[in-house]
Amino acid sequence: MLLGSGGEIKGISTSDADPTTFLVSADDGYARLYDVRLPLPVLSLAAGFSEKSCGAALSVHPDGVPMIFMGAEEDEVIRLWDVRA
Repeated sequence: MLLGSGGEIKGISTSDADPTTFLVSADDGYARLYDVRLPLPVLSLAAGFSEKSCGAALSVHPDGVPMIFMGAEEDEVIRLWDVRA
């Protein structure tokens, strides 16, 4: 288990555009963005409206803009986050 993670890890996503970060989806309903230089997540995001599993999370950088796509299994919700904010 990673520090700051509250559940079983469901997936890990990386992006070639930012080699120092990785995104983890977990069964506690959150996706967390980690920086390999820091012990705790730099960002935690709820995947849906309930505290159920974050089924998938993807870290991408279209046109250099850091974005996170997340999907909640039970809520059938897909969220898009601009990480710059």
